[in-house]
Amino acid sequence: MLVNRSVPSYPKIPRPDCLLLRGVAAHPRESWLLRRENGVIPNGFDLEKIKPDPDARASVRQELGIPLDAPLIGIAARFHPQKDHRNFVRAAARLHKQNVHIHFLLCGLDITWQNSQLSGWIETAGIRDCCHLLGVRQDMTRLFAGWILPPLLLSAVKPFPW
Repeated sequence: MLVNRSVPSYPKIPRPDCLLLRGVAAHPRESWLLRRENGVIPNGFDLEKIKPDPDARASVRQELGIPLDAPLIGIAARFHPQKDHRNFVRAAARLHKQNVHIHFLLCGLDITWQNSQLSGWIETAGIRDCCHLLGVRQDMTRLFAGWILPPLLLSAVKPFPW
């Protein structure tokens, strides 16, 4: 994703012609983008801190009432069409048909049961009992440590390398 240097929210980057998200810059086919005058926007999470942690895994699962041996897959993103929660719910429903013990953790702005659109998709998919909607959290590193996979990002417009 290219961002024009005239975007006012990035004034401290010295004279870039454009800014790149790290996932674009890392892609081999996009090496032409790695000119000296370009800048890179780092990921929103410190990937060095997101590592498997048995204690965090156990505490997340205890908090949510999820068995230690149950698969847990999650998505951390605000509720917005670009984040594609609807597709996550569809995929979750398919996975749940294959493994009824699986759980899904969703967190971010407006990710609550009061969000009628999201909760409607979950109800329609028949997976309410295995979905945990947590809203905005301040303990993301701990939550990430409890998942079996790196956090999922379904956005078609924002790369996030793992």
